[in-house]
Amino acid sequence: MVDGPNLYRYARNNPVKLNDPNGTDPPDDKPKLPQVTPLLPQTSITRSDDTSLSGRYSTGYILRYQPLSLTLTGGLHSQFDANINRTEGTVNLSTRSLVTTGTVGSGLWGGLYFKGSLDLPVPNNFQLNQIPGTLLSGGGLAGRGEGIFLGNLSAGSFNLATLQGNVSLADRQLRLNFDANSVGNLAHVGFRSTTYFLQSGGANIDAQLKVNTFGLPLVGLDATGQVRPGTGDATNISAQGRLSLFGIPSLRLNATGTVTGSGGYDFTASAYGYIPPLSYVTGNARLSSTSGIYAEARVFGLTYTPGIDIKDPAPLPGIVRQQYNLPADPSVPSGLTFGYSRFQYSQGNLNYFSIGYLPNFSNISDLRFGFTAQGHF
Repeated sequence: MVDGPNLYRYARNNPVKLNDPNGTDPPDDKPKLPQVTPLLPQTSITRSDDTSLSGRYSTGYILRYQPLSLTLTGGLHSQFDANINRTEGTVNLSTRSLVTTGTVGSGLWGGLYFKGSLDLPVPNNFQLNQIPGTLLSGGGLAGRGEGIFLGNLSAGSFNLATLQGNVSLADRQLRLNFDANSVGNLAHVGFRSTTYFLQSGGANIDAQLKVNTFGLPLVGLDATGQVRPGTGDATNISAQGRLSLFGIPSLRLNATGTVTGSGGYDFTASAYGYIPPLSYVTGNARLSSTSGIYAEARVFGLTYTPGIDIKDPAPLPGIVRQQYNLPADPSVPSGLTFGYSRFQYSQGNLNYFSIGYLPNFSNISDLRFGFTAQGHF
C-alpha cells in the first residue's frame, strides 16, 4: 500500500521519470543528495568576553552518493575567530580550513585549503549568538571580505593537478576566480565570475570559462545569467552564452527554467551556430521533473550517420541461401557524412534521419550516397 490503494496506478502516475520493477514501491522521486556522516567530531571554543571568541573543529567523515554508488572518506580541520568592534559597528569573521579526501600521502587523495575573512556591519547591541542567523538570512551580502583557496589531486607524493583561486565580496558583488592545471601544464582550466546581488532579491551573473590543452585553446565559454524570485517557492533562472571551440566562436546558447523548493524543475534550452570544421547545428532541449528529457538537433554539413542492425526475423539456413543464391542481410553504412541529419531523443528512444554522402576512406572510389532513418512508435 506504499503507492496508494489504486491497484492500477503505476509509479505514482509518472512513468516517464520513475519506474517500479517490483510493482509494489517505486523509488523515491526526490533529488538524491550526498550524505555526509561525521566520524569522531571534536570542537573546542574559547570565549574571552561577550565580543570575541575563537575555536577549532575537526572531524573525519564518510561521504556517500547513492546514484553513483560513490563512497569517500576524509577529514575536516578548521580554525575560526569572531570579534565584535562596537566602536565601528562591525563584526569580523575569519577562518582557516583544510578538507582532505582519501589518505594524505598514500594512494589517490585530494585536499582543499581555504583562508578568508569577512567584515559585517552590525547594530551596537549585536551578540555573538546572532552570527549564524545573520549569515543565513543574507546579511552577509552587506559585508566586505576576501579569501584564497589552494587545492591538489595527488597520487602519493606526486601532484596530478593543482588548483588556486580567490574570492571577494564588496558592494553586494561576489567575485570568484580560479585556475586549475594538470601535471606538466598539459591542460589548464580558468574560470572567472561576478555575481551581482540585487536589493529586490535575485542576482545577475557574468561568467567566463576557458579550457586549454598543450597551450592551445580547446573550449571557451562566455555566459551571463539571471536569478529571480518567482511565484510561491519558485525561482526563475535564465542564461545566455557563446561557446568557442579551438579559439573559433561557435554555438550561441540560451536557457530558461524554474526550480521549486519542493525539488521540481523545468528547463528549456536552444542552441545554434558553427562547429569546426564543417558543421552548422541548431537544436533545442527540455529537462523537466515531470516529463523527463527531450532533445532535438539538426546538423548541416559534416555530420554522422549511426548504424542500423537489420536482421531477418525468420532467417533461412545458410545451405538454402547458397542453393538458391539468396542475398545476405542488407548492410547499412554508417560513419561520417556530408549532408543533413536530424536527431530526436525522447523517453529513452533515439530517432534520427540522415541523408548525404558517406565517404569510404579505405576506398575513395566507392561513392556511397543515400539516406538512413530510424523511428520508434
